[in-house]
Amino acid sequence: MPDISDNRQTATAYPQTETYEEWANHADELEMSISRFILAMVEVGRKQIDLSVSQDDDTIELRTQRNDLKRELDDARRRIEYLEKRLYRGERGAILDVLEEEQTVPFGVIVQRIINDAPTRVAHAIDEMDGDKIVVKDGEYRLAEGAPDE
Repeated sequence: MPDISDNRQTATAYPQTETYEEWANHADELEMSISRFILAMVEVGRKQIDLSVSQDDDTIELRTQRNDLKRELDDARRRIEYLEKRLYRGERGAILDVLEEEQTVPFGVIVQRIINDAPTRVAHAIDEMDGDKIVVKDGEYRLAEGAPDE
């Protein structure tokens, strides 16, 4: 029941029974009392604005969007992890490998281990690029046609 106070005035309307029932059902859908609903509808009519509550997206569409974004995020995380591994697999990774094995070593030992390990790392890198970025023919290497410049 609406608040009744000194600053309110009673207004009476006599809608058809069917109309009143429609208003009452709509008021229930909006979780409003019939009095507040009628007041709101009158104000809406005066202002010519739409009071209807519309949802931008239903639950299924929101879940679909969320799942798509989660997949994109997971893909981006995997790509970052892959790039970080590639970054540290080079000289940095080789240095860290030496220090993990030896704990404490002088600079010269690190340099020598990097020199000794270089052919293996270069061969691995060539194997990864073979066909996509470089072509090997008769023991000689060249850029593959259409290989992107990096």
